[in-house]
Amino acid sequence: TAVAAEWAGLLDVPEVGRESSFFLLGGDSLVATRVIGRLRAAGFPGARVADLFARPVLQHFCESLRPATEAAAAPVPVATPVLVPDPDRAHEP
Repeated sequence: TAVAAEWAGLLDVPEVGRESSFFLLGGDSLVATRVIGRLRAAGFPGARVADLFARPVLQHFCESLRPATEAAAAPVPVATPVLVPDPDRAHEP
């Protein structure tokens, strides 16, 4: 699967099986964030680090993933905060 390929590449292991554990293969929190970033870019926008920690076995982690749909892939508009200068506090950290 695409997930197994990402794990193998980032963990520098030749093969990842269904019962392979991310952490037993040498994964850590830093690599987990990279895996999640790559999975989101590959069409799994709902991939979360928390799910990888809760379900570190490949098969179980994959069960938590859902591919993007057109509606989910569309960006959600976010209001940009407005910065207002405050001269009285200009020198505060």
